[in-house]
Parts: sequence; structure tokens; C-alpha cells
Amino acid sequence: MLPIPRGIVYHSISYELKCLFLSFFSSFSEKKIINKFESKFAKYNGSKFCIAFPYARTAIFYSLKYKNLSKGSEVIMPPISIKGILDVVLELGLVPIFVDIDPKNLCFEESSLKKKINKNTKAIIITYLYGIVPNLEKIIKISKKNNLFIIEDFSHNLYSQYKNKKVGTFGNVGVYSSSSIKTLDTFGGGLAITDDENIYKYFDEVVKSFETPSRFIVVKKILINLFRNLATNRVLFFLFTFPIIKILKKLYPNDILKYSGTREVSPVKSLAPEMFYAYTSFQAKVGLNLLKSVFKKDKIRIDNVNYIKSQLKNIDFPEGDISGNNVYWQFVFFPKDASKAQDHMHKNKIDTATSSLVNLSSLKNYGYENICPKAQYIYTTGLFIPSYHSLKKKELKNIANILNAISN
Repeated sequence: MLPIPRGIVYHSISYELKCLFLSFFSSFSEKKIINKFESKFAKYNGSKFCIAFPYARTAIFYSLKYKNLSKGSEVIMPPISIKGILDVVLELGLVPIFVDIDPKNLCFEESSLKKKINKNTKAIIITYLYGIVPNLEKIIKISKKNNLFIIEDFSHNLYSQYKNKKVGTFGNVGVYSSSSIKTLDTFGGGLAITDDENIYKYFDEVVKSFETPSRFIVVKKILINLFRNLATNRVLFFLFTFPIIKILKKLYPNDILKYSGTREVSPVKSLAPEMFYAYTSFQAKVGLNLLKSVFKKDKIRIDNVNYIKSQLKNIDFPEGDISGNNVYWQFVFFPKDASKAQDHMHKNKIDTATSSLVNLSSLKNYGYENICPKAQYIYTTGLFIPSYHSLKKKELKNIANILNAISN
């Protein structure tokens, strides 16, 4: 049996080679194509409107900017996320307030959330981690009771539902990151959905001011994806990538333990210029093409996770809320020692890793340090288990057997 990569890119290599070729000749500014993709994405998610931004963090920046919050206003934030969202909040002169995470649903702990809200709290960014759905009824009720502006980051939870309503449609704005390794990967982009026509009109005016990016920026994103795709091709992974990973684990254990390596955590002086380039019609065409296959691949991945779960004994993993439909963008479990568990799985030809997101609440350079202990536990011990749609039944069975061996 060939070694199993920790994850995949949701494009075929042939498709990315085709995109690379077309990126040198295709138009980037066909507004009708972008509008068509936005309309279809909104419809798929049960929302009235959608606007495409260059990054999810850009969409969050303008969502908060729309509210014109006074300097010093507090924003409830998830401890585990990308650092770019923290930079956006600080750029606007707002104060991030981190609320600890419940390991069972990978979202805000309800009792902690209630305690952190005060008269100066004006907005909340709800992040759904790894495709798990929490008790949204309670979290949204707490937020609305306190008149908070609600932004849902559903980048890991595309098409997941809570009580038959799509995640991302419970608040004022829902934001999806269509970046590399996501199930709907358009070589970057941030898709903002809303039912509020005033927010939509504001977003629409904002993106009209964005300049079209150079071809180099888009080509670079395709090349990064192509490299990742080649590195996780099963034969190439066996011949090159997996042996290199095992060598690097001895030299740089912390880097290799992370899904895509350790990320930069230093404060920024200003937001990067590429955050304010336009989303291209080339990316929109990619999105329109991929929308057709996301549901099918999701169903297979969900079935794979459910099969693995049915074979497990004494394994601790998040379940989410009973009224939610998880999509398991990543299937995660919590071993006692993530590094040792990774070594054991490597010996059995299964690659695995912890998240490459950042524990924002522990960034010393920003003045925070371990104020969310449960988030720190999730961040340091949560290992991703391969469960993507291309795995075979015998491979899934082997994964379950190895997991059970770790727990004994």
C-alpha cells in the first residue's frame, strides 16, 4: 500500500496545467462572468447576494468597516484562525477579544462567550473549524441579544447546515475563503454572502475601486497549487515527498507537525497591497466549473469519515451539535502527544499534521499569551486524519486500525 498524504488539492493536475496555460491569455475583468459566479454561489448557499473579494480577510475588513465602529470598540474573535484577520481588526483600531473554544464543537464556549460581552462589544466573528457545526441557535441568540454585528467565517464549512439552514447565513455576513486546499478552490478569493441589500450595495461599490491584479499574482497561485498537487500525487508522494517529510521531521519537528508549515506571526505595519486587488473573471470561471463537483466530493468525504468513526474505539474527536450536518473538511482527533502520534502514523505510511492556523490568543508579539487554554489544547494536539474522497475502502480501514493502535 502506498503512503497516504496528509491532504490533497481539490483539483486534478491536468486541470491545473490547463489553468496555468489559460492564465496567460484569459481576460481577468469580465464583470458578467464574476456576477454569474457570485449569483450561483449565493444561490448554492441559500443567500440573496454575494460579492467576490481577493481574500476572505478583505471581506471581513470591509464588513467591519461598513459598521463604522468607533476606535476601541471590541470584536469577539476565535483564538484559532489566520493572523490576517487579527491584523484587519487592529488596522481598524478595534480591540480583539478572544473567547475560548469547546473541544466538542470547535466553536465558542457559550459560557465564556456570555462573560466576554459588555457594552463596548460591537461585533463577533464566528469561525467554524474543520467542518464541524456547533449549536448555532445558542451562539446566534447570545449575539443578537447583545446587538452584535455577526460575521460568520465558514471557510471550513462550505455547504454544512444547522437545522436545514446553510452555515454562513445566520448572521449579517458570511465569508468563505476559496484558497488552496479548500473544497471550492478558485486560486484564491474571499466570497462574502449576505441578505442585507445595503451591505451588498456597499460591498459592490468597494470592489469597483479595486484594480485588476497582474497575471504574475494569479500565475503564482496556480504554480503553488500545482506544486502541492504534484507533491501529494500518490506515486510522487511515495518516491519523494514522504521520505523528505520523515527526514525533515527530525530536523524541524515543529514545522513538519504543521499542515503546511509554521506561519509568520510578527505584527504587520500595514495591510498588504494584494488584499485590495480585484477578484478576476478567470477565477470566477474556475469557480463556476468546480461548483458542479463539490457536492459529490463532500458526500464521499463525509461517508469516509463516518466509516472511520464507526471503526474507532476510545478515540476523542469533536462531534458538533446534534442538529448540525458536519462536512468534515478535515477530520481531527486529539491524541495525548501529537508528535509521537504523528511518528507512529508515519511508521505505518500515513501522513498527518496539526493545523497551520495560528493560536492568536498566544501571540506574545501582539501582547497575548495563552489566555484560552482549551483552544491551546485543540491547537497543539488536534491531528488531521486523511479522509478525502480519493481514498479507497481498504485505506480507510487501515487508517482506523492505526488510530485504534495509538489509543491502546
